[in-house]
Amino acid sequence: MPKSLLSAHLAQDPAVWQKVWESIDLPSPLENKYNGVEDLAARMVIEDYLLPSLAGKDYLVLEAGCGTAQHSLLLSQKGAFIVGLDFSKGALRIAEALFKKAKLYEYACFIVGDVLALPFRDDTFNIVWNQGVVEHFEGKERQIVINEMARVTKRGYLVAILVPCALNMLRPFLKLCGPDVESPYTPAELKSRLFNAGLKVVCSSGTHFVFPFDFIFKSCFRYSDSKMQEISKSKLLRRILGIRRIKEFEKIYAFFGHQIFRLARKL
Repeated sequence: MPKSLLSAHLAQDPAVWQKVWESIDLPSPLENKYNGVEDLAARMVIEDYLLPSLAGKDYLVLEAGCGTAQHSLLLSQKGAFIVGLDFSKGALRIAEALFKKAKLYEYACFIVGDVLALPFRDDTFNIVWNQGVVEHFEGKERQIVINEMARVTKRGYLVAILVPCALNMLRPFLKLCGPDVESPYTPAELKSRLFNAGLKVVCSSGTHFVFPFDFIFKSCFRYSDSKMQEISKSKLLRRILGIRRIKEFEKIYAFFGHQIFRLARKL
């Protein structure tokens, strides 16, 4: 079996993800705590683009492949009803616990399911989004997963995807962090697949461009999860990550960032 297909197979194994979630000391973003710099960087993008899309409305939001759904907590806090779908029962148990702790459980429900065959009717949700999901598929499934996200989104509403970027210059070094269980996207491939699903990109952004922060802190300095949570509170780090908000830098992040973000509207 080719390495890419083997990696995709492992990434789609619920048992693999069960071990991942059990190994993480998962904090709550509502308490201004994050599981490392990557978590913080992704959350900043989500806050900048998904929260304004809510516009104070009672939106129905699907996180397709939600894992522990920690990034949807803030959306729920702002009035959205969250539907979290994942194939890992263990991850969903953690998600339920997080929402209960935040007293937001009544604004969410969690479903065991497959992102390749979402168990919802067409045109159901105002926003469908995920982070760190679509890169775990190969071949035709790469289009199918995005097609399914578009299918269950209401016309005129939004699909948001945050995915590793194949063009990031430091990506080869990041493989030193552990097994490669993902197939990153180029900006062109992501745009094409969104278009093929009947979606038009309305906003492009990304996370940090140069520094593989988590790799440096965890691998080189052997920082623990609790230490990474402390680092994520750094005002200086937030300013570095926030550079992408400058228009000229945002274009670089959108095409060469460690992760790239696309917000698309269903036509």
